[in-house]
Amino acid sequence: MMQKPSQVVVGGLTWRVLWDDGAANDNDNFGQTAHLSLTIRIGKDYAEQKQKQTLFHEIIHAIDYTYRTSKQCLSEEQVKFYGMTLYDTLRRNPEIARMLLSEDTSFPSGKDT
Repeated sequence: MMQKPSQVVVGGLTWRVLWDDGAANDNDNFGQTAHLSLTIRIGKDYAEQKQKQTLFHEIIHAIDYTYRTSKQCLSEEQVKFYGMTLYDTLRRNPEIARMLLSEDTSFPSGKDT
């Protein structure tokens, strides 16, 4: 059973991660991102892999909100594309994921801020 994080930090902003039934709706949504409250909600009753994919997808929404330089945001199709392809690529290439996620002392981690 995976350990479910209660927060994720994106660009210095701390987003709460809630695991609840209210994240799903009739439009085949498995999660939601609320920009004003900095909250990500993930449906808790889905398979573990679906929860991970959904969290990754919602984090991309949070990244888009945090780093956007114009009023134009990524479309849902773009978020789905990047979420699915990046998640799948990292899962199929764990050695690349480990290398990318290893501590890099030349890049600020945000831990000291």
